[in-house]
Amino acid sequence: MGQTKEYYWKDILYVDEEWSKKHKMLLFYMADGKERFLAFDKEGLIFEYALNYGRLLSYEEFRARFPKTKL
Repeated sequence: MGQTKEYYWKDILYVDEEWSKKHKMLLFYMADGKERFLAFDKEGLIFEYALNYGRLLSYEEFRARFPKTKL
């Protein structure tokens, strides 16, 4: 607790939409291929912003770029 993390929209490459909606927690992958989690806010705006402002790749493009990452 007490740590502050900053994630930039341009560094988000893939958002797992199904998992995120099911668990009410944003699951996204950064430019380094590692997964990150953020809890939804009350209105779910963080999810909408990630989909609109992230540099999102398709599932196939992401798998081609990071084949060892589990989705």
